[in-house]
Amino acid sequence: MQRVKLKTFAAVSGGKRLPKGEEVTDGPSNHRYLRIVDMSEEGVIKEGIKYISQSASQQITRYRIFKDELYISIAGTIGRVGIIDDELSGINLTENAAKINVTADDFLPKYVLYSLRSSDVQKQVKGLVGGAAQPKLGLYKVEELEVIQLPLPTQRKIAAILSAYDDLIENNTRRVRVLEQMARALYREWFVEYRYPGHEQAQWVEDEAGRRPQGWEWVKFTDTAMVLSGGTPKTTEPSFWDGDIPFYTPKDSPDGFYVTSTEKSITQAGLKKCNSRLYPKDTVFITARGTVGNLALASGNMAMNQSCYALDSRAGLGQYFLFLLVEQLVSGLKKQATGAVFDAITVATFEKTQVLKPTKEVLDAFATRVKPLFDASLSLTRRNANLRQTRDLLLPRLVSGELDVSGLRVAGVEGEVEEMAKVKDER
Repeated sequence: MQRVKLKTFAAVSGGKRLPKGEEVTDGPSNHRYLRIVDMSEEGVIKEGIKYISQSASQQITRYRIFKDELYISIAGTIGRVGIIDDELSGINLTENAAKINVTADDFLPKYVLYSLRSSDVQKQVKGLVGGAAQPKLGLYKVEELEVIQLPLPTQRKIAAILSAYDDLIENNTRRVRVLEQMARALYREWFVEYRYPGHEQAQWVEDEAGRRPQGWEWVKFTDTAMVLSGGTPKTTEPSFWDGDIPFYTPKDSPDGFYVTSTEKSITQAGLKKCNSRLYPKDTVFITARGTVGNLALASGNMAMNQSCYALDSRAGLGQYFLFLLVEQLVSGLKKQATGAVFDAITVATFEKTQVLKPTKEVLDAFATRVKPLFDASLSLTRRNANLRQTRDLLLPRLVSGELDVSGLRVAGVEGEVEEMAKVKDER
């Protein structure tokens, strides 16, 4: 077992920025463009992929990335690593990422993928970047990253074991996406298209605000939800940090409805010394500064920093309705946000926003219909969190050779992993 530099078994090259005057679009076209924002810790978020014109693609055609080639983000969020599959093969690559083409026969691309994601290599990345104000990982630094070389059969076994976890996580993520789409579709059907149960017999009212079902009323947003603030304990006081209370910040914004883990945590002493309450499960968090309008539902008790607001429904609206309502409002809230580039939301923003409040009967019926969708989404999100935790514990031990893979079974891993996740969920 030896450590070898990336440049000894792979070719490293850069992506390319779009030509002047060209922009990404929602498309679709035949030319996709992979950005840093599309790269998660586990791979490409395909739902957000943007497109570029044919003329732009022709100018940067040499900077495409193909199946089984790896990418690593080198600017912005540094160190995100992924591998290109059949579906994305030939996609154009941003200049903020490097392409890694494994050329040696004694290295498997998927093994290299997991090696680059390991804590050992990620520490190397941080060391190479240093404390620069605007960190960037140069291509020559990527070439210097070292991974442990193992026999090919061992590489295959490691890749198979870790891929089993990834496949199950991906499958659960797809199921979560379907549940979220169903919840959004139900909201649109009832509260945007007004096709709620009993709408056929509804009387309609016309006023200066528009047409609405009788019994529904226009109210200020702050009459439907309390807008609550957060705060940060003193960062130089160790006794305030690394406790058992998750501390939500904009960095923790999830891809789906629920946030199950946070980068930082605080202690009870820290909670007492900041302006945040301990917000309960299903509190709606909305980012108010920087990246404005990202939403999340708390999966359990959490504190929150001052860059967000916590929203707590009033008058029987329910947190699920509130979450979906705010999703609909976000684009409008951004337009009302303070500053020329809409880089902040204030309490006044919420106070100026008018919303249509349905009747209690409709809200109660909606809560009954939508709750199973949110419950199932949270269960799968928690299951994925357990799977990630177990996979991430295995990864460094497998890649370093600390854990002998000869006795580990690949067949049946998926079933074992799912059962393990169920047990953890029940706890």
